[in-house]
Amino acid sequence: MFANLHAYSSHSSVSVYSPRLHYLPLGEITQRLLADNLATQVAFAKAVMAAEPRSQWASINANHMLPSGSSLFHPHLQGIVRFPADDDAAHARGGAHAAV
Repeated sequence: MFANLHAYSSHSSVSVYSPRLHYLPLGEITQRLLADNLATQVAFAKAVMAAEPRSQWASINANHMLPSGSSLFHPHLQGIVRFPADDDAAHARGGAHAAV
């Protein structure tokens, strides 16, 4: 897990399935790899939300290589924890974020 270079919020993360599996076809993602990666993102979200009571919601998203529109070739998960200040900062930059 590492910080998201192009963060969607003040607390954004990226986690890969394995540092040794830069190329990982969808059919080769095992239940164990998926569970471990998802558990990492859940632990991150829980830690942020416990430390920051203004947390509004968390989202974990999966991207799998270029067909997902991802800028990263390797398959990965992205974690996002949103705060009211994230929306204020987005508007100050001229952008807009919407919760779905």
